[in-house]
Amino acid sequence: MPAGHGLRSRTRDLFARPFRKKGYIPLSTYLRTYKIGDYVDIKVNGAVHKGMPHKFYHGRTGRVWNVTKRAIGVEVNKQVGNRIIRKRIHVRVEHVQPSRCTEEFKLRKVKNDQLKAEAKAKGVVISTKRQPEGPKPGFKVEGATLETVTPIPYDVVNDLKGAEFGPVFAKHGVYAARIPEHTCHKSGYQCIKLMDKKCAMGEFLEMVIAMLKLAAINVLNPTKAALEFALKLLLTALPVNVPGLASSERMILLM
Repeated sequence: MPAGHGLRSRTRDLFARPFRKKGYIPLSTYLRTYKIGDYVDIKVNGAVHKGMPHKFYHGRTGRVWNVTKRAIGVEVNKQVGNRIIRKRIHVRVEHVQPSRCTEEFKLRKVKNDQLKAEAKAKGVVISTKRQPEGPKPGFKVEGATLETVTPIPYDVVNDLKGAEFGPVFAKHGVYAARIPEHTCHKSGYQCIKLMDKKCAMGEFLEMVIAMLKLAAINVLNPTKAALEFALKLLLTALPVNVPGLASSERMILLM
């Protein structure tokens, strides 16, 4: 922070011209008509050094109280200590522009006059006061279906076979999982050893379903004993090698 406290100190960026707005000043700046009582915004143009207001007034809104040949008299509120003073300053026209602070008020004034005229013609009394916006009205969602979004255990069987046969195996506690080879002897589960015969996990499950059909068992609702019988029969008859597994992994069926 610089040590100087001059009139235009710390205004390198404040009074800088906007990007791609340098050069000649548009003629509309000089052709505007200002009247006493109009609201104007003080926006300093750094290219015009004459009639430049102090940096405090940059960005302030004031009311016109005097119009001269090249300047506009603006009345601006300034807080000094614990009081607010109405400061009257003269600013060159290049540093002011019409304010839009009263646009909404003027539109509302015209609208209220129309409402009053219509109410007078109908012989009713209305209120033109603005009311605070209330809460949004309630509504009912039609045709919505409930969906459970709580986390569930990951099921490879259900993931591979979809929603048709996955719940059938999960119903009896049958899950497929990958485990390292050195942990196979610790688990008391029956493993599918890696053999020359290769098939995908989906094909293996299709063979399980085919075994259930051969045994005349209801595929969509088998008993646990029937499911164990079909799985054991398949494992003893056709050991399979599942592609995608490392040599140190085995495919296991947890029952």
